[in-house]
Amino acid sequence: TKRLGLGEKRHYKYMNKPYGLKDWMENVLGMNNATRAAQVEDGIVMLLDPDMILLRPMVHDFRQEETIFVQNKPRTKVVKHGYPMAQQDGYLDNRWMYLNISHITAGKGNINHVAGSDGPILYNSGPPYLATVRDMYRIAVLWSEYAPRVYDVFPKLFAEMFGFIIATTQLDLPHTLIKSLVVSTTGTRSREGWKYIDALSNDEICSPPPDAPLPIGLHYCKRYLLDRSFFSKYRLKKNYISCESPMLEPPPADLATREHTKAYVPPPHGHNMEIKWDAPNRTFELWQSKRESFMLCALISKVNEAAMHFKKSNCGEDANMTFYSLFTDPNH
Repeated sequence: TKRLGLGEKRHYKYMNKPYGLKDWMENVLGMNNATRAAQVEDGIVMLLDPDMILLRPMVHDFRQEETIFVQNKPRTKVVKHGYPMAQQDGYLDNRWMYLNISHITAGKGNINHVAGSDGPILYNSGPPYLATVRDMYRIAVLWSEYAPRVYDVFPKLFAEMFGFIIATTQLDLPHTLIKSLVVSTTGTRSREGWKYIDALSNDEICSPPPDAPLPIGLHYCKRYLLDRSFFSKYRLKKNYISCESPMLEPPPADLATREHTKAYVPPPHGHNMEIKWDAPNRTFELWQSKRESFMLCALISKVNEAAMHFKKSNCGEDANMTFYSLFTDPNH
């Protein structure tokens, strides 16, 4: 996408989210044109982060879906006007409630109506975000206005996410939060859809039964590691989906049954094998080790599946079907 941010002197790449969404909704959907807007406003927008992989199709009607809602009695189970839905992330907190709301809203708003427990339960939204086209456009307009001001007072990671949340508070658009849209943070105790993974036996972790309930997707915003298996979006080869690139070495199929509690971080790019990396960098309790195993098996399997599809479709005899390890390949 084209570069959309705070400008050359104050770049924050995640501003592409509000600005890119608004740009698409105006220049593709035509939401800034009343006639065109009326034709599409009842549709559904599902806004995902680029570091997400779907295990099955995302839906907007959860009445027949195996779903873990944050509230025992959710406000809705279907996305409709005035009733957006979103993921309750394992890593997002409520620091947005303590920011300078007057500055962010240019003196026009406050969050007095969401003070207390309503803030985290109804507004602590994270991706995926699901809303009608009409609601999402209202959010996108205000989000694009607020996000730079959030960055003024909170110039760090999550600034754009806090901008989204504050925009929804001013539009009176509380979200029905779902724990099980995606999983990302293996160490969270009560958030995300880890209940499904914890219920699998160790020998099912890397190959879940077809009828096992699972999250809809994987959000690989963290790094995942156990023993000498490792995955990070920042450590993939830049040309990973290509004819010439090898694929990531899969973890052992019985990774979870080995019940590892230690993990090693691979050496940096350009390392030489004279450096020894024998000391474990992380330790885990067994419940988290099981989750790390799931993410490693699922993510590496899916990115290799994508790479394999590309190679078979485009590369012919030039396809590199070999595998590499981050621990031995200096060019990872």
